Amino acid sequence: MVCWEKYSSKCSIEGRMVKVGRDSDGSTLVVARAWKDNELIPCKARPTQGIAFCASGNREYNVYRYEILMMDRDEYQWVKINDLKIPNNAIVGGHNKEGDPLYIGRTTHDGYAVAGKVGHSSGLLYYSYFCTQYVARSFEILVEKFVWQVGISRGSRSKVSRNRCDLSKLEMSGGYRWVRYSGARYVVPGMVTVGRDLDGSCLVVGRAYHEGDILPAKAKPEHGVAYVAYGGTEIMKHDFEVLMPAEFQWVPSRNGHVPPGAVDGGRTSGGEPLYVGRTIHNGIPCVGKIHPSHGSLYIPYNGQEIPFREYEVLVQQ
Repeated sequence: MVCWEKYSSKCSIEGRMVKVGRDSDGSTLVVARAWKDNELIPCKARPTQGIAFCASGNREYNVYRYEILMMDRDEYQWVKINDLKIPNNAIVGGHNKEGDPLYIGRTTHDGYAVAGKVGHSSGLLYYSYFCTQYVARSFEILVEKFVWQVGISRGSRSKVSRNRCDLSKLEMSGGYRWVRYSGARYVVPGMVTVGRDLDGSCLVVGRAYHEGDILPAKAKPEHGVAYVAYGGTEIMKHDFEVLMPAEFQWVPSRNGHVPPGAVDGGRTSGGEPLYVGRTIHNGIPCVGKIHPSHGSLYIPYNGQEIPFREYEVLVQQ
């Protein structure tokens, strides 16, 4: 499962960091990402030295606050790209100012490994090397080995990852599954719709990882984003999963209660289950987390986390 962790000096280079190769000084390079000029940019990092290098605006920047990609070795692979076509299972590493996804690529420069961002529209790799930004048409892109199709097969089995950043099983025993958002800017038939946002775009049921919690979310595939409610605020996510169903219905409930068959949308860092709920707020359908011990549904809306005692629960028929 794709998981980004903030860099810490306690991180182990022998752990689950996704390795790019060796730098010119012999140090290990790993996949990272960092914020620069309102873009979340995939880049290369030297964890042993606490530094990352990202390409932006035709130059290279040194950054000291960044995230490192953590995955099991059997969950990903580097695939050769020659025709500027991005694979469907390419891992989203960040986004540009317009919200378009950026993918993770690597190549060699003067015989040394480099990594950087792959543009969604251009299909080119942009990377940095010795204070300069370079562009490559032929490179390797990072992809997930296990990608689940839209169709649901009740008898099929799915791979279950083991790390603590998992959003749990992709396919659930009840006949529905959580599928990682691929970056495609359209609604796939079968996604569980909530309604339409103010701009007319379709809202679907999603979930995302945040601060140790797995949180139900409202997702906008056409914009490549999802929103979760946490700590009194609304938080935007670009790495998220969407629910692919069997058959569902929305059942009225209140005060933290959920009926049998309620969809388990995640859980808190303490292990309490969170369920998928929805309500109408200011005329807009909103999906969020039902927190049973709090007796409320929490939705993200207009930058805030808003609680509701009465709501509807997503239930599998």
